[in-house]
This record gives sequence, structure tokens and C-alpha cells, in this order.
Amino acid sequence: MALELKQSLRLSQQLVMTPQLQQAIKLLQLSRLELVDLIRTEMEQNPLLEEPAEGAEAELDEAPAELTSTLNESIEASELLPDKPPERENDAKQQADGEVQRADIDWEQYLDNYQTQHTAPSGGGMSAEDLPNYQDTLTRAEGLTEHLMEQLRMAGLTREEEQLGALIIGNLNRDGYLVMDPDAEPTVPALREDVEVPAVLPTSMDEDAAHTAEKALKAAAKAAAAARAARGEADPLVSLALEAGVSGPCAEKVLHVIQRFEPIGCAARDLRECLLIQARWFLSEGEGKDDPDADLLPAIITAHLKNVETKKYQAIAKDLHVALDEVVAAIKLLSRLDPKPGRRYASDEPQYITPDVYIHKVGDQYVTVLNDDGLSKLRISAHYRQALKNGAGNGKAKEYIQDKLRSAVWLIRSIHQRQRTIVKVADSIIKFQREFLDKGIAHLRPLILRDVAEDIGMHESTVSRVTTNKYVHTPQGIYELKFFFNSSISRVGGEDIASEAVKNQIKQIVAAEPGDKPYSDQKIVEILRTQNVDIARRTVAKYREVLGILPSSKRKKFF
Repeated sequence: MALELKQSLRLSQQLVMTPQLQQAIKLLQLSRLELVDLIRTEMEQNPLLEEPAEGAEAELDEAPAELTSTLNESIEASELLPDKPPERENDAKQQADGEVQRADIDWEQYLDNYQTQHTAPSGGGMSAEDLPNYQDTLTRAEGLTEHLMEQLRMAGLTREEEQLGALIIGNLNRDGYLVMDPDAEPTVPALREDVEVPAVLPTSMDEDAAHTAEKALKAAAKAAAAARAARGEADPLVSLALEAGVSGPCAEKVLHVIQRFEPIGCAARDLRECLLIQARWFLSEGEGKDDPDADLLPAIITAHLKNVETKKYQAIAKDLHVALDEVVAAIKLLSRLDPKPGRRYASDEPQYITPDVYIHKVGDQYVTVLNDDGLSKLRISAHYRQALKNGAGNGKAKEYIQDKLRSAVWLIRSIHQRQRTIVKVADSIIKFQREFLDKGIAHLRPLILRDVAEDIGMHESTVSRVTTNKYVHTPQGIYELKFFFNSSISRVGGEDIASEAVKNQIKQIVAAEPGDKPYSDQKIVEILRTQNVDIARRTVAKYREVLGILPSSKRKKFF
């Protein structure tokens, strides 16, 4: 059997993922904010892209047609130009002839015109008197660390104690807890049997009551230390004291000083200690000083947080030998304490949603309007375009401009294609979800990506990219485009219903349930069957968890 080489012709089709095609696909799945950032980056890197001045909207509307005609002719003409001679031969020819070719672009004139036309006066044309004060321009809110450090500097501590206090404040997580791992969640350590549970405080707030509150705090600290030891975790205060080179009593003193800072409860090592710190302040200096119902707080926090979570108030009353009404009143006060005191100084800012497309009702028809506010309207710089047409020679500059021109044209085309595809998908959703737009979420129809893809003549993956992180403003509210694609659930004697509509029904059923006798998952199933919706109990439990609705045992209301 001999081996030989042969040449053969074969025709085949394949999709080549060019960088331009990859960019167009990437633009489809970008959110609005990501698209704004991309446009800003491209404008910084590509000098041929510019944003027109005010009043040039008409020229922008004609930009796509202009790009497909004159700009493409420039690109095609430049591609047909003969290859330039090697650089060394060019230099030798110039030296032999003694002639220096002129540059294609008069950069000095361009910079003069650019500075004249584009340079704006400082302050946006406002005088120094009209500009706001420096203090009014500060937008960064004070964080938890800055707030506590300011109080630490005024606490009158020694230099050594202040250094330890700075270490403690620096190791607080965003909730205000003292942990070695800033991402750790606050825990509720189990109470050991040998830890003394404080008795009920006397009704009159005096020194005995304050002593009992301190006793409860020490008992909780002892229980927390035992729980940490059982989990093999070290006390973060001990580690910080060793790092600062101070004794244990000194570290405890500094910790208690910081725990009395505002907000009350920071620098606690677990949830129980945090609540007890606030309860001690509530009983001695806060509103609970003259409230007899607050006397139960230390005992409930120390030993019965689990029962509070599961709302087993009868077990708490039996263990503390008090009436159920007193327990309910104390837990009502407990709900006013803050389990995460550091969150009020969190730097998280609300994220506002800007719709990509609007759906308006005009008469009996729905109209889709693309939201272009905030998006830079790109166009090709007329200066570079003219330079490319009139310039001759200096092939290196010409090649650079041609390369940037191709990139700019493709970017503008891709953005226009992205916007047109979003409008097509929105128009198709209007066809399928007309009843939702008219009547609300209860009339949302089951819909899959294939339905819209077949309607607009595109692939499912394209529709998936277009609907990712895109929002639409409808007469029923603002929704993500993915919201309209739901699985179907069979109805008894009727058309299928969307899963989102079923979730909305569950939410309404829970909102209308009696507070003292919340509906179980099985009861919700029975109510849905009366509404011609037949689903399993585990499906109700899954939808309830997705909606963030607690189980019936935790939804029971006593006050």
C-alpha cells in the first residue's frame, strides 16, 4: 500500500468567527450600562469616532445610509490601491530625489480647529461665583469605619488602647461584627447547659437590673466562646490582642468601649452578643428604661433565640415561668433591635433600571419606542473622512486611518443592528403577550424563545442574547425581557397558564391569609385547585422559596 500526495478541490461552507463578527455578537448581550462604557472606550481609542454637537440629529439619522455608500466606497477604493514599496526603498528614493513628500493631514491646522471648536470653558461656561462650593460636591457618604474611628479618637484612650481599637474597627465586617473573616456571616452559638441563664429583671430599673443585664452579657459571651471552641475557631479579640501586644483585660476594656459607640451593637462577635449589647443600652438608657415588658429581653436573647425564630412563644413562657402575653410584648420590643447595626453605614447605592425600550399604547395599538437617551450617537469624523479622500502619499498614515475607519463603520453598524433586533423582539413579545399588556400579570401566556425566534426569523441564541439584561417599560410596569418567557402549567378545563402567573397567585393568597392561622403549602394547593390550577405541593414550596415567602410556621403573627 503506497502513500502519495494529491491535490483536490472541495466546496464547503463554514462560519468564520472574525473579530468583527465576535464584536457584533458581544454587543447583543451587553446591558445598557455596559454598552455605554464600551462606546466611551471606543471613542477614546478610535479618533475617527465622534459625538455630534447639539442640533445635529438630522445628520445622524442619515448616518447609516451615508456609511453604506460613501464610506464603503472609500474602504473599497483603499483596498484596491497598489501595495506601497518597502520603507527602505522609499527612503532611498526620497534621498536620491531630494524631495520630501507632504503629509496627507495638516495636523497643526487640525489641532487648531479642534481646540477652537471643541474646547469648552471650565465649569461648563459658568463663572466662579456660580460654581457650587467644594463641600457641596462631595458625594461619598461616611462609612462605618470612618464613623467609629472618629468616636475612637474622642474616647480618651491611651495610645496603646487606641491602636488596639483601630485593629478591632478594621476587622469589622459590613454588618458590624468582629470577625477574622470579613465575609463571614453572624452566628447564633448554641447555649451550653453549664452557662447561667439570667433571671427575669425586676420591674424597677435600678442597679440590680443593670447588674443582671451585665450578668446576661457575660453569660452570652461565655456561651459564644464555648461554641467557637467547639467549632475550632479562635476568639478574634484574642488574636487582635496578641497582635497589638496588650493583655486580655485591656482588650476586653477597649472592646466594651467600642461596643458602646454609635451604632450600638457593633464589634459583637455573634448575633446573641449584638442583641444583648443593644438590650443593655435599651434597658439602661433607651426607651425600655421605664417599660416593664423589656425586663424579659436579656433572658429571651440569651437562651431562646431559636424559639423566637420558630415562634414557639409558649415554650419561652413555660421556661421563664411568665405569662404568654408578657413574652409576646417582650418579643415585640425585641423586633425593634437591629441585628445588623453596621448596615446603615453600608456604601451600597441603589441601582436604578433604565429601560432599553418603551411600549406605549396609542389608541388600540401598542407602539415600540427605542430608548436612546444617554447613548452617544456616533458618527465618522468629517475631518478624517476628507483627509482620506484628498490625501496622497504617506501610506503609513493612510493605512492607519483606513484601519480605524473600518473599525468605526463596523461598530456603528453593529450598534444599529443591536437596536433593530431589540425592537423586533419587543414587537414580537407584544403579539404574544397582548392580554398581559391589557389586563396584567394574571393573563401572562406561556412563551419560549423558539416562538419569538420563529416569528422574527432569527436563531434562538440570538433572541437569548437580546433578552439578557434588557428591560422594557410597559403599561404594567418595568420588566426584564426574560420575564415574558415562562414555562407552561396545565389548567383544569382551560388554556395553559404561565409559571409567573402562578407565582403571582401564590403571592396574593399569602397576602390575604389570616395572620394567626397562615396557610400551609397543602392549603395553598387546595386554593389553587379552586382557581383551576393543579400543581403539586413541592411545586408550591419551590415557588414560595423563589418569592422569598417563609414557611407557615414562621409567618404566624402574634401582634
